[in-house]
Amino acid sequence: MTTLEPVYLENAIDKDSIEYLKSIFYKEPFSKAKLPNNMISIRLPEHLEFIANLIDVAVENITTAHFYKHTEPLYPHTDYHDKEITNIVMPLEVADDSKPHLVIFDQYWNSSGNTWTFNNKSARFQANKELLGRPCDYDILNATEKDIDENLYEHLSHQPKEAWFSLSGTAYPFKPGSLLKFDAKSIHATGKMTCESKLGLTIRLDIPFK
Repeated sequence: MTTLEPVYLENAIDKDSIEYLKSIFYKEPFSKAKLPNNMISIRLPEHLEFIANLIDVAVENITTAHFYKHTEPLYPHTDYHDKEITNIVMPLEVADDSKPHLVIFDQYWNSSGNTWTFNNKSARFQANKELLGRPCDYDILNATEKDIDENLYEHLSHQPKEAWFSLSGTAYPFKPGSLLKFDAKSIHATGKMTCESKLGLTIRLDIPFK
């Protein structure tokens, strides 16, 4: 299996573009979306064209683009379903001056997208369907069979340490203006919430990133 290594770009998106994307989200009907973890698909051609030009891809290579604003950490999950190759996360807003992170693990899930919900039997997800338990309870690729590194666990301490067994990876700053590109089959999760809320844009491509 050929995989794409994560690429983190600082100062990749200008402030005017960030403000424009935020204005799309905060207009009706997006402003009616419900927290804690709302995800709103972008469908208008002019909006998709703007995003394609911003990241220098053809609009037909965008398989999905959606906003997400949340107040609670997102579970570990993957985003591959059919033809997705690249996942791009574009941070747009952090509610305060804190420094939240997005964790990209070194492990992969070679099946359609899922969300590991640990022991939460009531969690439901429309796209990345829920799986009870931890990633290590399933046949993930590159499992370490070791406890998670203490430095990485600092960003994931909202869950017990054993929840992250067999995982390794990197915590990237969720900073507006930056851009994070990674493999659609990479397991990833938001770090612990250091802010009241944050807003991001996720873009998935059917081509490898440049």
